[in-house]
Amino acid sequence: MPAPNIGLSAPELQRRALRGAAWSMASSLVGLPLAVVVSVVVARTLGPREFGRFAYLTFLVPLLYQATDLGVAQATVRSASRDFAAGAVGGTRDLIAKGAGWNLLRLPLIFGLILLVAHPSALLTFVLAGFLVLNMGGAGFAYALSAENRGAVAAKLAFIEGLAAGVASIAAALAGGSGTTVWAAAWASSIVAFPVSIALSNPELRGAAFRPRLPRALPAGFWRFAVLSAAVSLLYALVFSRSEIVILNAFDDHQALAVFALAYGLAQRLTLPVDTMLGPLVLALSALDAAHPERLRPAFDRALRVASVGTAFIAAAALAGVALLAPYMYGPSYPGVGAVFVALAVVSLVQTGAQPYVALAYAKARPGAALRAYTVALVVDVTVTVALIPRIGVWGAVAGNAGGGIVAVALLARAAAGKSSLRSAGVPAVKLAVVTSAASCLAYAAGAAAGQVTPLLGVVLAVAVGAAAFLGGARGAISTGDASVLAQALPRPLARGARVVALLAR
Repeated sequence: MPAPNIGLSAPELQRRALRGAAWSMASSLVGLPLAVVVSVVVARTLGPREFGRFAYLTFLVPLLYQATDLGVAQATVRSASRDFAAGAVGGTRDLIAKGAGWNLLRLPLIFGLILLVAHPSALLTFVLAGFLVLNMGGAGFAYALSAENRGAVAAKLAFIEGLAAGVASIAAALAGGSGTTVWAAAWASSIVAFPVSIALSNPELRGAAFRPRLPRALPAGFWRFAVLSAAVSLLYALVFSRSEIVILNAFDDHQALAVFALAYGLAQRLTLPVDTMLGPLVLALSALDAAHPERLRPAFDRALRVASVGTAFIAAAALAGVALLAPYMYGPSYPGVGAVFVALAVVSLVQTGAQPYVALAYAKARPGAALRAYTVALVVDVTVTVALIPRIGVWGAVAGNAGGGIVAVALLARAAAGKSSLRSAGVPAVKLAVVTSAASCLAYAAGAAAGQVTPLLGVVLAVAVGAAAFLGGARGAISTGDASVLAQALPRPLARGARVVALLAR
């Protein structure tokens, strides 16, 4: 057995970070078709009411899980990774053991909250209890992998969990399970990755995960970082997620809840290619601010240009096609899902395009700015949603989601970038807006006309026309240098898929 790797050099840290980013991209893109298939099968099998229940629990339970942690997981990983990189194995083991102990302390609370919101049967209660004991008791192994900066392994485990959850969801739905049963099967199935995480964790750290300790005598500043991180993360999740389904559920509007959840899921998956391309560029901002602050602004400008062009291309090439396809995917039980998708997709694209602003805020260590922005945005979101759902149903949730997301982006952009603008970053915003709008309209017209022959032909033609129109109209929107940096940041298989960026650079 090879000796454990204790202490990490700067080149090794960079190598592991890049491998983690590459595997995260690859697993996300490979899992995309599966996620769409799962949503179609589960939605058609369960029907609007039970699918709404499934969507409600899928959102709310992880949120409760995150809220009760109080940021301890983030603080543990942060401190443990620093200690391990410096070769302080004893301190790393101590933090992992205390993090695992904290998880066991909060287990009764999270279990009680799950029973309160899910109302599971006796059998499901037993299954969920067993899953939580293993999952929360074994959190130390995840901390150990994170402490070593083994992001590639974490990405592979996440892919295994996603695959298991997809298979379990489909199986439970086809077996006639309720929305609660399908959710429980999907959530508990992720335990398949548990033995793998044990086997792959460093022997020097594995023992600490098996021996939880009370979270006492933690490093200075641990709880301050934990609570602040928890507040920012929780508010981010509420603003940039489908939190509106909780309000729709409170109004007992299950039809609107199901339509909103499906449309939101499609909208988020639409931006996944751009999100994965931005990953390495966005992650680099913090490192540049620490080591080469003079390069921070050029890197931010480049990330903003890539994000703007990438989201504009996705909008032109895919927005109309997916809107035409959605009604056929989910069937007549979910009326209006295509139109709701378009509205939510526009918001999602804006949020993805603004990712560099979020990264810059964190790179400059301004969590307070993020906290204020998310708080204001959440107030706007909840106020608009509660006020409009009784009047216009699902469109009230759409309005709340759009209002909260756009307010958060605007406030973060102002706090992070100051007087900088899209123009100063070299983003041809007006040109992109005009070209994208024209390409989307042409794509929809072509797709709707061809759809009279067959829906599939309409979708294919919409995508082809939208992409061609954008590529023809947006030449020069991104520089050759930007395209080169992007290609270098991506792993080889995904870099080939970025050839569209090279076309724009000509």
